Amino acid sequence: MNSQMALGLAANQIGISYRVIAMNVQNGVYAGQQLVLVNPDINKLSEDLWEHREGCLSFPKIDLTVARSKYVYARWRDIKGAEHSTVFSEIDAKCFLHEIDHLDGKVFKDYVSDLKFQMAVKKAKK
Repeated sequence: MNSQMALGLAANQIGISYRVIAMNVQNGVYAGQQLVLVNPDINKLSEDLWEHREGCLSFPKIDLTVARSKYVYARWRDIKGAEHSTVFSEIDAKCFLHEIDHLDGKVFKDYVSDLKFQMAVKKAKK
């Protein structure tokens, strides 16, 4: 995964039917690492929201402002089966939640109105 192109990727985006995501972590104890998270799970979400621009490889050239929890308490297994847990914040929380959404059949456009999404599509075509 090229860190210049994406912060994360869900296995089902590339036709792999496993509950796995990959992340280029930006902050915290895993900063600068590329993680493969097997069976990732959300322990707890903060009530504090963080609004930030968000893009998606499934919708090239489209980005939207989406409000997501500022912190996510996450757990997963690595590819060797070892258990891990951490708190992801801001951009890493957004990435983790975005990729979990893919695994659960949601996409980031589900968080905005149809009108807002169509406006973003028109902007992307320019």
